[in-house]
Amino acid sequence: MNWQLKMVQVLSNKKSLIKNIFLLFALQFFNYVAPFLILPYLARSFSVVTFGSYIYYITIAQFLAIFIGLGFDLSAPRRICKVNSEFLNNYVSVVYCLKLIALIFSNVVIVIFLLIVGKYESVMMFSLFITGLGLTLTPQWFFSSVQRMGVVSLAGIATKAMFLCFVYAFIKNDEDLHILYFLYSVSFLLPGIFCSVYLKTSYNIKLKIRKNMLVLIFKDTIDFFISRLVVSLYTTSCGLIIGTLKGAYSLSIYSVSEKLYLAAQSLIYPVTNSLYPYISQQQNKRFAILVFYCGVIISCIGVIAGCFISRDVLLFVFGEKYLQSNDVLKVFIFTLGVTFPSVILGYPILSSFKLSKYTNKSVYYGAVIFFISITYFIITNTLSPVTMASCVLLSETIVFLYRLGVFYTKFIRV
Repeated sequence: MNWQLKMVQVLSNKKSLIKNIFLLFALQFFNYVAPFLILPYLARSFSVVTFGSYIYYITIAQFLAIFIGLGFDLSAPRRICKVNSEFLNNYVSVVYCLKLIALIFSNVVIVIFLLIVGKYESVMMFSLFITGLGLTLTPQWFFSSVQRMGVVSLAGIATKAMFLCFVYAFIKNDEDLHILYFLYSVSFLLPGIFCSVYLKTSYNIKLKIRKNMLVLIFKDTIDFFISRLVVSLYTTSCGLIIGTLKGAYSLSIYSVSEKLYLAAQSLIYPVTNSLYPYISQQQNKRFAILVFYCGVIISCIGVIAGCFISRDVLLFVFGEKYLQSNDVLKVFIFTLGVTFPSVILGYPILSSFKLSKYTNKSVYYGAVIFFISITYFIITNTLSPVTMASCVLLSETIVFLYRLGVFYTKFIRV
C-alpha cells in the first residue's frame, strides 16, 4: 500500500512539473519572444535611427529586469518549498521590499547614465520606471517556487497579446515611438498588479518586514543576483558597446542576430525554472543526469538544424538587407548549443545539490574571459559584429566547461 501511495505522489509531482514547464514556456514566450515578433514590422515602419532607439530602450529594460529580479527566481525555490506560513509572510514581504529598493536605485543609475551619454528622454525614462514597477510587483519567483504558474501565466499572456495587437494597430511611423514605449511598459505593469493582488488574497499573505531578515535574505540571494548580472554584462551589454564604438549600421547587423539568439535563449528558462524546485525537492540524481544528457542531445540537434536554416530565417524575419548578419547568427547558434546544457547544469542540477557556489563561480570566469577578449578586439581595432558574437561564444564555452568539470568530479563520481 505504501509503495502505491508513493507512486501516486511521484506521478502527481511529475504531472505538476510538466504543467509548470508548459505554463512557464507560454509566459516566457509572451514576455520576451512576443516583443521580438514585432521587430520585423518595426524595422519596416521606423527609420534606422528610430528602430535603433527602440532596441536601445528594450536593452535597458532587460538590464532593469535582471537588476530588479535580484536572483530570487533562483534563490526562492530553496526556501519557499520548505517553510511555514509565518516565515513565508516575512519572506514575501522582504522580497517585495528589496525589489522596491532595487527599482529606485536602478532608476537613479539609469537617469545618471542617460544624462552622461546624452540620451536622456523624459518619456523613455517614465516608461522604464513603469516597466520596472511592473517587474517589481510580478511575483513570478513565488508561483514558480510553489509550482502554481496558472494565474501569473494567463495574466502575462493576456497583456502581452494585447501589446502585440495595439502595436500593429497604432504604431505606423517614427512619430509613434513614445506610444510604443508606453505600450511596452503597461504590458508589464498590468499583470504585476493583478498577480500581487492574487498572491495576497489566495495565500493570505500579511506583509511583515523584519529588519534582520532583510540582510539574511539579501545575503541568501546575492550570489545568484551577481551571477545573473555578470552574465548580462557579457550578453546584453554587447549591443551598447558595438553601437557606441562601431555605429548604427554595425549595431543593426549585430542586433538582429542577437535578438533571435535572445528569443531562443529565453525559451530555456521555463525548463530550468520548472526543473529547479522539482529536482530540489526530489533530490533524484538519476533524473538530474538524464535531464542533462537530454539537454546535450537537444543542443546538438538544434545547432545542426540552425546552421542549415539561419540564412532563410534572416531572410524571412528581417528581409534581404540583413543577410550580412548570417555569419553573426551562426556564431550565436553555436553559443545557444553551449548555453542550453550549461544552464541545465547550473541552477536545476548543481544548485539543487548544494553546489551553487560553483555555478556562480563559473559565471565570473566567463566574464573575465569576455572582458579580456573584448578588450583585445577593441585595442587591435578588429571589433565587429562577428568578433563581438565570438566573445560571447568563448565566454559561454568557458562557463560550460567549468560546470561540466564540477558535474563530473563532484556529482557523478561521488
